[in-house]
Amino acid sequence: MFWKVQLHLFIAQGILVFIYIIWPLLKTLFSLLERAIGALFSSGPDIDDLYSDVRPEDLFGDTGRKASFGERGFDEWTEAARSKSAPTTREKHLAALGLGACVTSQEIRAAYRRAAKKYHPDRFASQRHSPAQRQAASERMRQVNEAYDWLMANR
Repeated sequence: MFWKVQLHLFIAQGILVFIYIIWPLLKTLFSLLERAIGALFSSGPDIDDLYSDVRPEDLFGDTGRKASFGERGFDEWTEAARSKSAPTTREKHLAALGLGACVTSQEIRAAYRRAAKKYHPDRFASQRHSPAQRQAASERMRQVNEAYDWLMANR
């Protein structure tokens, strides 16, 4: 008898739990999965570029002991590997805009606008600038444009 009277309340509570708790969690989970799958199949930045600045001590903390990699310890081995590697494409483009490693698209746009105001060829069109200055500004603006296009395409 009790179940027959209260059944509609249990059903209503179950529906509300689904609507307000379970459904938002499912939407978030599916959007994260969609992004992860999209990143796997996209022609975005290389996985080495994404994690080039991650060090083992950032992930696991400094344990105070050295792992053995032949004659050298782990820190010396990773430092040697880091010193041999050239800067990645992303690092080059960020440096061209004068930015650090962690930036948002708004920061990229702002840096691009600052650089465009400074190096745009129209600013060097007057006769008071030498042809060498014009050429240098034109080349710098070309680098800034290339960096901005690449960074915005590979966010």
